[in-house]
Amino acid sequence: HDSKHETVILYRGHSRIDLGGVLADLTVGVPFYTPPGTTHNFVAETDCWVIFVVTPASTGYPEVRNA
Repeated sequence: HDSKHETVILYRGHSRIDLGGVLADLTVGVPFYTPPGTTHNFVAETDCWVIFVVTPASTGYPEVRNA
């Protein structure tokens, strides 16, 4: 997203974020910020509940792929 700030909070489950080929585990309850223009994908390792906060406002939701 070239103009979107994205903050993700993993509420339940196990998920990782792929930042241009580098995988990082998300921690339940800890916000993860992705600035505009950052190449990223979320990888759900289990069923997850995730809170996405996107600014400016966005319609739709990010795609999360299963591992």
